[in-house]
Amino acid sequence: MHKTRITLPLFYLLTLCAPLFAAEPVAFVEQGKPVNVIQQPGPWKATGDGLVGEKMGQFLFGNVKLLEGDITVRLNMSIEQFDGTAAGLVLDGDNYIGFDSRNGSIFVQGPRFPSDSSIKIGNRDDLLRPGEPFEFVLERTNGTLNLYIDGKLLRQFDDPAKQFGTVGVRTHRAKIAVYNFSAEGNVEPLPDGFAFDRPSVAFVKPDLTSLKPVPGVETVVVFDSEVDGYNTYRIPAVIKTQAGTLLAFCEGRKNSRSDTGDIDLLVKRSDDDGRTWSTHTVIWDDGENTCGNPCPVIDRNTGDIILTMTRNPGSNMSVRYRPAPPRQAGPSGSAAAPMTQTGSEPSSISEQTKAPDCRWYATGPAPASSRTANTRAGSSSRAITPSPSRSGTDRKNHQRFARDLQRRRRMAPGPTAR
Repeated sequence: MHKTRITLPLFYLLTLCAPLFAAEPVAFVEQGKPVNVIQQPGPWKATGDGLVGEKMGQFLFGNVKLLEGDITVRLNMSIEQFDGTAAGLVLDGDNYIGFDSRNGSIFVQGPRFPSDSSIKIGNRDDLLRPGEPFEFVLERTNGTLNLYIDGKLLRQFDDPAKQFGTVGVRTHRAKIAVYNFSAEGNVEPLPDGFAFDRPSVAFVKPDLTSLKPVPGVETVVVFDSEVDGYNTYRIPAVIKTQAGTLLAFCEGRKNSRSDTGDIDLLVKRSDDDGRTWSTHTVIWDDGENTCGNPCPVIDRNTGDIILTMTRNPGSNMSVRYRPAPPRQAGPSGSAAAPMTQTGSEPSSISEQTKAPDCRWYATGPAPASSRTANTRAGSSSRAITPSPSRSGTDRKNHQRFARDLQRRRRMAPGPTAR
């Protein structure tokens, strides 16, 4: 049998197989103009000296993946106003360097860093000024991450991954301008349709099956992240009905772990004390808006399940942190509004529960508690609902008190604890 052999010069094979080594920086944004950058979900605004993003969920991603070896990322940008916006850098879809936290710190968070919780690396007001450009530099040298702002070293971390992954800028809740954005090191182009909300670099994650079982206790995963169409599940609340059915409520966060954006309210049920669970049912899907903070309670007289919850626009988180209108009109209200649902359309209870000077309210987390009270008018079911709030920089925890769950208009503010 005649065989055909195809040969190529060695240097050509190496060119085909090897990633691009960028001896010079790869520019993503240069002097306010997009060069080699992917803008999501749509174009940012070019203003002449900066590329401006001001909508919730806008991203600028470099169109490369950073590989092994030493890496340098440079970002020159400004944040128009500080208000706990969490604007910053996204590393490989699941790690964040935020320049404006709610407590005024610069922070890091994600599996690339030592703790799942956010780690403070600097004081925002000591390093940054609203509307003024600053330069952030991330430098990986010999497996160590060095983080700088305007030449000042903020923190060093060991980097657990050989490859670096993708890098991008997020607006989150801020209006920001990007002037220059680049990377230097060993890179390769990203394929078409690359999913930036999924990590491209593998980290060792805890194996829940390896946890030592508690004698007599079974472990069941009820909501599993990145399964059934949602990136993340948060704010769970479980109650047991008078018929013995367990109901597990939670937020289904469509595209990320963020507290805002496209978030639906979900529920699963179990008829065997939690050993098996149904597929989820969507209780409330308001398009790209945020429906969350489930806080259910059972009417002890009727067995009805009353679900308090909140809603706010997913496209503009800042609405939640500004003085809200005197009242909200149910699901179409313009600010975060506590609501209740009894199997019909949600109705607003903000007028009774929300103080005029409060910028933000939530319900829960965890279920509310209820009891039966006997009065001259007869027996009624009463409830106490946990409710954190925020007025300016003042944070408080409240209790919402409902004298009669079947007459929700009587729900009113209860005791307050700081």
